[in-house]
Amino acid sequence: MPEAEVWLIDDEEQMLALLKQCLKHSPLHITEFDMPARAWDALLEGKPCDLILLDIMMPGEDGWTFLERLKTLEEPPAVIMLTALGDKEDVVRGLHSGADDYIIKPFEPSELTARVDAVLRRTSQRARPEGLSLSTKRHTASLHGNDLLLTQTEFELLRLLSGRPGQVFTRSQMLDHIDVPGHERYDRTIDTHIKNLREKLKTADPDTAWIETVWGIGYRWKEER
Repeated sequence: MPEAEVWLIDDEEQMLALLKQCLKHSPLHITEFDMPARAWDALLEGKPCDLILLDIMMPGEDGWTFLERLKTLEEPPAVIMLTALGDKEDVVRGLHSGADDYIIKPFEPSELTARVDAVLRRTSQRARPEGLSLSTKRHTASLHGNDLLLTQTEFELLRLLSGRPGQVFTRSQMLDHIDVPGHERYDRTIDTHIKNLREKLKTADPDTAWIETVWGIGYRWKEER
């Protein structure tokens, strides 16, 4: 099963560290944000995200407001609300506002991992295409059991595109996602990497064109039907 992209949003550094520690044995790729605005910018840049663990009480924009913003996205990630608020009305408000689950602090690590696993199973339609396996920790990928020998840039592009099948990414968005020196930041850089990635995917699966060109815009991962 490919790693899910899980984002932690909390203004308390200790809580971010605790959440990461609780989830360290799960097959997840975790990104931390100390404020919702930074996570929002990452979403607008096209960064893949399957699940957000969202604190409610934060200075500036709180979790409620950020949850409302998430609902404006065409395909918002799943959300688990994390808060010290134990009032039943807050639980109901969170669920009615679009959250997928609600965990009250303090919590047991086993409860957190169980709820994360449950939400990811329920939202498995956001998972990467069947047959494709990625490990961010080991930096490996395979398609239908065939290892893909990828460069770091090819791996990052594969992770970005396959994480959102059907979503079109511009070359600019892809350049922002990968580590490219300033003097190499031009559209042809992406085209070259995509060409090489396509050839490696074709070797593993000759019958499917996984990466589609959207003329005048960019590229997208083939949407399974």
